[in-house]
Amino acid sequence: MNSFHSKTQAVTVALILLSPLAGFRLAYGQTGIDPPAPILEYTMTVRLDPAQRLLTGNATIHWRNTTETATSEMPFHLYLNAFRNNRSTFMREGGNQQRRNILEEGQWGWMEITSIKVDSGDERAQLLRFIQPDDGNDDDRTVVLLPLGRTVGPGETVRLKIDFIARLPHAFARTGFKGNFFMAGQWYPKPGVFQGTDGWNCHQFHADSEFFADFAHFDVTITVPQGYILGATGREILPPVTHPDGTISHHFIQARVHDFAWAADPDFVAITRHLRPGSEATPDLPPVDVTLLLQPEHAGHEERVFRAIFAGLRWLGTWYGPYPYETLTVVDPQQGARGAGGMEYPTLITIGSNWQAPAARLSPERVTIHEFGHQYWYGLVASNEFEEAWLDEGITTYTTGRVLDREYGQRSRGTSLAGFPVRGYPLLHLPPPPETESTGIRPTPLGIHLPPSPWPEDLKELKPAEWLLLYRLGLPSSSLLGGFRDVPFLTYLPDLPTGAVDGYRASYLSGPRKDRIQRTAWEYLDRASYGLNSYDRPALVLATLERLLGEETMTRALRTYQQRYRYGHPTGREFEQVISEVAGRDLGWLLGPLLRGNEILDYAVTSVEARELPAAAGVFGLGDERRLRGQGNGLPGQPPPAPAEGTSEDQEAARYRNEIVVRRLGAVAVPVVVEIEFEDGTVIHENWDGIYAWTRFVYEGTRRVRRATVDPKRVYAIDLNWSNNTRTALLSRRPVARWSLRFLLWMQNVLTFYSGLA
Repeated sequence: MNSFHSKTQAVTVALILLSPLAGFRLAYGQTGIDPPAPILEYTMTVRLDPAQRLLTGNATIHWRNTTETATSEMPFHLYLNAFRNNRSTFMREGGNQQRRNILEEGQWGWMEITSIKVDSGDERAQLLRFIQPDDGNDDDRTVVLLPLGRTVGPGETVRLKIDFIARLPHAFARTGFKGNFFMAGQWYPKPGVFQGTDGWNCHQFHADSEFFADFAHFDVTITVPQGYILGATGREILPPVTHPDGTISHHFIQARVHDFAWAADPDFVAITRHLRPGSEATPDLPPVDVTLLLQPEHAGHEERVFRAIFAGLRWLGTWYGPYPYETLTVVDPQQGARGAGGMEYPTLITIGSNWQAPAARLSPERVTIHEFGHQYWYGLVASNEFEEAWLDEGITTYTTGRVLDREYGQRSRGTSLAGFPVRGYPLLHLPPPPETESTGIRPTPLGIHLPPSPWPEDLKELKPAEWLLLYRLGLPSSSLLGGFRDVPFLTYLPDLPTGAVDGYRASYLSGPRKDRIQRTAWEYLDRASYGLNSYDRPALVLATLERLLGEETMTRALRTYQQRYRYGHPTGREFEQVISEVAGRDLGWLLGPLLRGNEILDYAVTSVEARELPAAAGVFGLGDERRLRGQGNGLPGQPPPAPAEGTSEDQEAARYRNEIVVRRLGAVAVPVVVEIEFEDGTVIHENWDGIYAWTRFVYEGTRRVRRATVDPKRVYAIDLNWSNNTRTALLSRRPVARWSLRFLLWMQNVLTFYSGLA
């Protein structure tokens, strides 16, 4: 598979014979960016023994010191040792579960270095020493340190020859086997990243962390049994070679990537298409050979997968720059190997599908676009996934939402019960009750929290499903309806169209105060907090930035970040600097608290009053202009002045004092717009810097205020509670009565449902 036609193949062979790097340049492709010289070069061979789940391999690694600091040691990641036993750091943190997959005893995986030599010198395997830089767990074997026996100075290169063996675990956490399906991720010894005076960055493998590595050139030969269909990072450059022992070898190369993965399965259905995402508007988007390795039981899903890949190539390429590689391989794991699905590697992604995946759920489309998005955010811009997981997962989640919204529009959300898809979205994991002192919500003796204000008058205009969505995305979970949110099916919203931001908010509101976004991956309160603060919450911050800056500016900022740090290791601070630079203003006042603090942003209109002023009464004017209004108030012993003509109380129009109070309920202060609407249709927009705890707007005149809204365009998607952004001056009793009756009817249905189970 993935072979050139004969003419291109001949050229490739000639280039490889003339210079090893020439083949790498061909595999690198045309990007418009001159890449830096590689830090690492790998030449590896590996053989798969399916019966024993064993990988037997050797690697020649050239490492070049590109810093100004010398080193005499080198640490290696041995990621598969996370599955060696139940005492590893990975297993201690996550137990034997990962992504709802269970690793049972007897399905362990491991890796061992059997030989290692430096510059063709003596054997040094006996000098290897396991280290635990993160937690001191002596049972963890995922990082090993090699004394090099010499100093590698700035600009110098060291060569290492390594022999290793590894056993793949049951498909559990991004890698492993199931039956005849093998997913080889993190299957070879991988050096850490040398950061000069900061030393080596080589963390242990944690349950909630992924990877970090330098860019490299890879030349890899993989031997599997004949009949196995193989997909790997890069392009296969020569025809496969069969051997008398019934095996077959495939030779792949790829330049400017920081990892290499492969998958093999005799049951794969391989489909290759030459996709051309470019158009007249985007002629610089090069074609890509996309190979889908599909499980037979998922036949019929190929068109959906290819459409999703095409959408990713087109939109991400248009927005952030062309995908620079010539190939992309999409792996569909076998049923029962879902632990290997939904993962990204350079030029190879794994997705996830099942036989009952309805198109309305956009599965496998969503995971396909997300994993392809990682080709940009992690693949090309290689941030540290251990220390700043949000910098790739958050940006990928945000850009995935953009592609989905652009390609598929608003769509109905879905979930699953007992493994079966359900059209609709459950009202589960609602936001926790806000703290009483910050919201004014008071508990009743029954423990039910009542809102401090009447229901918004606008509810009478909403359909039931829309009202429930408002509750799901904005209202506090402590309201009366929250007590019944877990009733199956009765609390599902069928066919409710939502966009990407709705999904981000739903996740964010499940735990907005647990952690800040910026933390190392293993230091979050729990796994749910890691997921929230690495994926949806940063995506919500980016959606807020897009609404604040405008879509065009936000796109240009991310494109600048992508192009500037392509083939590099940027940090969150550098990301913030690029955003501010392109925006033309310092955005630290917003990004600082949202990324590096766990404070919330919440603005509310807490009071809207229109008080009618009494008619004028008393003496007005001086001297001859003195006039009396109302009754009495004349001078003692003198008749009162004559009332002014045409100014009787009956003739004077009613006047009102309108007062609107807007409060900052969260710690994050931002400038906001307040929209005030009057009953005569007049609309006024006020700007408030949002710094102090509250502000008051006062208007006197013949107009009466109807409604006030803070942030009417919902620029701040990260606002904790949208339902308190609007308040009306008067309470209409009609919607309260309507919703009370509907609630009582719904409650009757709940009781009937459970009585039928008795």
